Parts: sequence; C-alpha cells; structure tokens
Amino acid sequence: MPAYVGKIAANETLDATAYFDGPWRSLSRITVPAEQPRTFTADSTEFALFVMNGSGHYLFGGATEPISPGSAVTVGLGSEITVHAGEGAAVELFVTTLSVSTD
Repeated sequence: MPAYVGKIAANETLDATAYFDGPWRSLSRITVPAEQPRTFTADSTEFALFVMNGSGHYLFGGATEPISPGSAVTVGLGSEITVHAGEGAAVELFVTTLSVSTD
C-alpha cells in the first residue's frame, strides 16, 4: 500500500482505502458550526472523533457530555451521537470512519 504524507484541509475527506488494507474507510476534518449540530449515525460504519479546536458538547442516549480540544469520542456500531458547538464558536473535528464486518 502507498503511504500518504500531507494535509487534510478543513472540511476535506481523504479516502483511506487507498492507503490501508484494514477497516479504515475515510479520514476527515469536519467543522461543526455554532447552531448547526452534526449527527454521526453508526448504522453500517463506526466513527472515532477527535476534537482539534473549539468546545461544545455531544448528546448520546439522552446524556450530554462536554468536549474540548483533546477529547476523543467513539461511536460504535448501532450508536448515534450529535455534536453541538459552543455558543458563537465552531468545533473542529478529525473523524475516522471504519467499516464493520457483520459476518
């Protein structure tokens, strides 16, 4: 497999299948603007979210948890979370998407 050395720009997605034989499908930098929550639904893939900049919270199963730079959130198969940015500021996430074998 080839290697990748470079930058992923804001709101850009890199197709990870060109670089990994394993379950990684994509690597993304996602900006969640204030007042525009983003939902991650793991119905056929799983996610790992890493907060790069900004702060806010996520909702999972009726609970609210704070997030800030350095926070990591996993979204396992069958789960769903919604990320909310704090007031007046966006949250920047690095998101990995992984395929799941249901065999």
